[in-house]
Amino acid sequence: MEPVPLELVRPASEWIRKLIKMNRPYDLPIFINTEAFKGIVANLIDEDWRLPAEELLRYTSDLLVTATTDYIKSIRKIESLPMLREFLLFTSSELVGTLMEESKAQLSQFINREQVPYRHDLFENLSKLRSQRLMEELMSPIGTDHGHMQKPAIRSAVKLVFEQKQARSMDDHMAEEMQHALSAYGKVAEKRFVDTVPMICIEVMQKYDRRLNDILSNVMESEIGRLVVASRTAARHREV
Repeated sequence: MEPVPLELVRPASEWIRKLIKMNRPYDLPIFINTEAFKGIVANLIDEDWRLPAEELLRYTSDLLVTATTDYIKSIRKIESLPMLREFLLFTSSELVGTLMEESKAQLSQFINREQVPYRHDLFENLSKLRSQRLMEELMSPIGTDHGHMQKPAIRSAVKLVFEQKQARSMDDHMAEEMQHALSAYGKVAEKRFVDTVPMICIEVMQKYDRRLNDILSNVMESEIGRLVVASRTAARHREV
């Protein structure tokens, strides 16, 4: 009977085992330290999820700047009013910058909040992960031809799997359980990221029209007139 492959018996990464040893509670060492779990969640979110979220926000900013710039430059009615056009371009660009700073703060608050895991009903996901792992370990020595194996051979294969599991250290068991907990929590947290981060980006575009209208509505007519007159004066000088 071939032994179960080591990668199936000990799936947990070495860094998780080391972290568990460093944070093992002295009063009840058989239980996983919740602070270690919190630390792993915080680090993984910061290292793996923060940058893609920020890149999506930057992409939204670049897209909005390009779209508004192209639109303003395409307005034929102000082609002969370069100063007015420059004013609109500057105002639009400045507004996008303001909206992005607000959205960056909102995104940072969301990520920082997600770095502190809170209670979820993860029992169902944890149960599935445990069962899936056990199934993989049982099926590995049996192989695809288990239907033709004799019952004694199947019993021996199952017994070997459980003997190998019992021979594992406490740290190995805790590390595997930590991986299951991280996977179960990650699925829940990932859904929140997938829902929340795009919404923050969409809100930038939704706020843009309203905020730009508010800004332009507050511009004095005399200022608009000055820009129009200055543009026409500059045009006459160029003609001369």
